[in-house]
Amino acid sequence: MGPPTVPSPPPPAAGPPARAAPPYRATSAAPLDIRSLLHPAEHSRLLIALSSSAIVFGVAAMAVYALDGWKTLAGLAGALAAFGALVWLLLQVGRSRLLGGAVRVSETTLPELQSVFDEVSARLDYRKHVDVYVADKVDGGSAMTSYLGTRLIQIEGGLVAELLGDEHRAELTYLMARHIGQLKARHQRLFPIFLVVSAVDSLKFLQFFLAPYFRATAKSGDQLAAACCGDIRATAAVMNRLLVGKELGPRLVVNGVLEQAATVRRRWLPRLAQMFMSVPHATNRYLNLLAFFARVAPEEIYAWRATLDEATASRLTAVLRTSANGRAPRRRPNPVSMLLAILVTGGVLAACGWLTFATPGAWGVAASTNTPAHAARLTGHGSAATLAPAQAGSPSGQTPPAAAQQLLARMPPGFARTCQAIAVPAADASQDADAEVACQPAALGSGGYVTYVHYRTQGAMQSVYADLTRGVPSGNCTPGDGQGSYRQGSPSQLVGQYACYVGGTGHHEFAWTDTRLSILTIATSDSMSLADLYGWWLGDTGPE
Repeated sequence: MGPPTVPSPPPPAAGPPARAAPPYRATSAAPLDIRSLLHPAEHSRLLIALSSSAIVFGVAAMAVYALDGWKTLAGLAGALAAFGALVWLLLQVGRSRLLGGAVRVSETTLPELQSVFDEVSARLDYRKHVDVYVADKVDGGSAMTSYLGTRLIQIEGGLVAELLGDEHRAELTYLMARHIGQLKARHQRLFPIFLVVSAVDSLKFLQFFLAPYFRATAKSGDQLAAACCGDIRATAAVMNRLLVGKELGPRLVVNGVLEQAATVRRRWLPRLAQMFMSVPHATNRYLNLLAFFARVAPEEIYAWRATLDEATASRLTAVLRTSANGRAPRRRPNPVSMLLAILVTGGVLAACGWLTFATPGAWGVAASTNTPAHAARLTGHGSAATLAPAQAGSPSGQTPPAAAQQLLARMPPGFARTCQAIAVPAADASQDADAEVACQPAALGSGGYVTYVHYRTQGAMQSVYADLTRGVPSGNCTPGDGQGSYRQGSPSQLVGQYACYVGGTGHHEFAWTDTRLSILTIATSDSMSLADLYGWWLGDTGPE
């Protein structure tokens, strides 16, 4: 997609309208300076894409680790690696199919096309191996894929047939240079992130930060190809052939295209529609090429503008004056921008890490008391719910409901100051729980937590406890797993039940009920044995 083309501009005398093809021929045999030909916004947009991706994936990794531990995090990392390997394997299968169903370009199959490829590679100083295939049908006329060392370029056979020959060599050079230029500039470096975002629906919002970079690389590819072929007429001819076909392209008139392009740039709805697009609007690519030509060959733009009518020339002048893409790109990355991106990314990740791991009961409680195995036994579901703080002064800033306030008031004085109310997960609420409190007694160690859950009825509490302790044998906790009942008061009365066991992730857990208050409590510790947990529980650990 790009600027429409026409025959050579007519003289100032009366005649047909001028076409959208400013002349530009400034080619040389020396290798091109890639950095000077990139879109000026490409680097800044790359920093935005990398920073946002690092923040999103970093926060996601923290949340998974806090909720389910390092084993789940390692499992997810392994799944992502397996997904990447599967994509690579499918790409190899696709390349094998091309080898059997298409023509691989070489000096023995298509020497003219191979010659163009060699010339473009030399101009762009690109030395890596690339497989070029000519197939019967290719979406868009041509396509390029680069992933884990596999680089493929596919070109439609009909398009190659039309462009082979000396009279169209510049057009074929442009077509090939657009893909080789993107390989040279490493425009596919974010392709793995794009794959993950495409596969995970909950990460689709990240496309908002990736799309600007992809749009900038599309414009960079146009500029690299135009500079490589050295002929704007050929550039426009190829882009219009891919856009509307070879018959209609020469009929597009410059004043109409400029008017449409100005309308697209001025109105907010087209700009909004482009925000999630990985490819810029065709009119934006057209204006970008005009700005590029005005920068690298201003005398050619001035000569072409002189052939236009007054209204079109004025519109062209206004468009070029307001274009931010006419400035040259920086020779080196802006150190201030890079430092700012690093500080913002590191600051956000550090803040999220502090909220996740340093705030008592916020996420660490979920990591210890709601592991997948624990949650499955406690609620009958296979994943843990996120526990959001609900105590006044907590990150949520909410006041605990009455039931939570009553439960907080019953916490043992020895560690009551470490306790806070947490939001009742939906799974627990569905089982008639109406309040939860999480505490961090020092006796349980740095990774230890205890959670008190209040139920509206004693039957609901007993049902959850029975599901939690299913399979735990009778007995005390001295030799290992065991469960039993306990009494309190004088005269002695049956108060509840207790159980000790090793959780699914290796944590030592101790659970007990209070039938008088309909409270189920679960303590978890990595540093204490089951016997130690039992001894700790014999102290004053129940609600007052």
